[in-house]
Amino acid sequence: MQDRKNSSEFSSPEASGGINPWSKNIRLLIWGLIFTQLTLDFLWLQYILPTIGILLLYLSARSMRQENAWFRAAWGIIIVKLAFHIVGIMVISTPLIRILLSYELLIGYCMVALDIALLLVLRKAFRTVFDKADMAQEKDPLLWAAIWTILVALIAHSPFAESWLVFIPMIVFYIIIMRNLYHLGGRLDVVDDTFCPAPIKMSGRWIVQIYVGVCIVTFIVCSIVSNHLTTQPLDFTPPREERLLVKLEEMEFPRHILLDLKDDELQLFEGAVRLQVEQDLFELPAITIFSSPRIIEVTTIYIELPQYTLYMLNHFRWQGRSVFWHDGIGVRGDAEPELEIVRGRLLYEKNGETNVSAFPRLNIQNVEHRIVFGPAVETRASGVVSFPLFTENQRGYILTRQQGQERFLVAYLFEYVHNAHHFQLPYRKTEQRMIDGEFFMSRRLMQVYTLYDLARTIPKAYIEMVRDAVTEYESEVE
Repeated sequence: MQDRKNSSEFSSPEASGGINPWSKNIRLLIWGLIFTQLTLDFLWLQYILPTIGILLLYLSARSMRQENAWFRAAWGIIIVKLAFHIVGIMVISTPLIRILLSYELLIGYCMVALDIALLLVLRKAFRTVFDKADMAQEKDPLLWAAIWTILVALIAHSPFAESWLVFIPMIVFYIIIMRNLYHLGGRLDVVDDTFCPAPIKMSGRWIVQIYVGVCIVTFIVCSIVSNHLTTQPLDFTPPREERLLVKLEEMEFPRHILLDLKDDELQLFEGAVRLQVEQDLFELPAITIFSSPRIIEVTTIYIELPQYTLYMLNHFRWQGRSVFWHDGIGVRGDAEPELEIVRGRLLYEKNGETNVSAFPRLNIQNVEHRIVFGPAVETRASGVVSFPLFTENQRGYILTRQQGQERFLVAYLFEYVHNAHHFQLPYRKTEQRMIDGEFFMSRRLMQVYTLYDLARTIPKAYIEMVRDAVTEYESEVE
């Protein structure tokens, strides 16, 4: 029979210092259960506390695994939970979170089943210890903990999920369970000499540091990969339609923006009757005392053509320091007349050459929102701004069009969000966060609201025709 008392190989911190090893390991177990089952949904505590809790569970089971086969089984289940926890961090910090949300209910019940299995295995392990010491276990807190876990899973998908009348009794019930589990260590104080410490080849502090480091590195790597979108760079061909360039420039179209366009885009502006150009400069505050402010130039250009055709060109250009990440961009307007995207491109300089790439995730959709007078529908064109690393003179544009409807006033809102950092849990697309209004009060949101007055270019004959029709109607009414 293995010697339980005087083997240096099996010495552990838990068995020294006059502290009963059962009590200490049960305290680790209790706090591990609390941190993994009761979480707080702010300041990232919903991710920090479970990480601490699962490590406490591991350290507790590691010290007791030599006691019997049931503790070794519990130790194995906790190792599986440790692996699942890292996989979970990888999933929720990347676009893979969509898969998690698609099977949220199934995955949730699988994790609940794993927690229940752990509690029941630990219950059997402690019963084996009591039976071996020929002692009666007066209370059964781990069984009640398993029942509590089942009740929580059922309540979470019921109408009582957010009821305080259910929440308060469940918390009281949980406190009673943990209190009885704590007294279990006191009952085992009298059988101190039965504890068989497991071999300790690496200190608990090193295990905690390594595991937390792996979690942090996993999160950082996944965030960088997910938020730095890369697109296939294309060779840039400057426009060659000199006649159109000269004509548009005479209409006060900024030349540096003209040179970013393609010939087929310039040809769309053939026959333009009026241009309206508005420029704005935005200065983003420095993120830290060691960084400098960033400046972005935003230019909105309306190009009006006959037959009620109107093009809107939203051009932006970063000045000074560059950006490389998951910024969001959008154009908002009325749902009628229909707004359509003609093209969107990103341009930048690298190694002295101009390159161009497509706008990542550029799309358009109708979004319903509420205003003072009730629900309203607006059209939103949105995309992501993400440049390759080590590039300069970063800029881009979105060209949209509306046509086929008589209007006297057109209003559009250009939005740009610059992310201060690129680490978020869970992962969410920046453009979707813009639609949801997450940046409404943020200093990182830049907005340009512009109006275009079509009445200024309505032909005089048309105005006279409308005036005559109104006069005729008034005479008929009289």
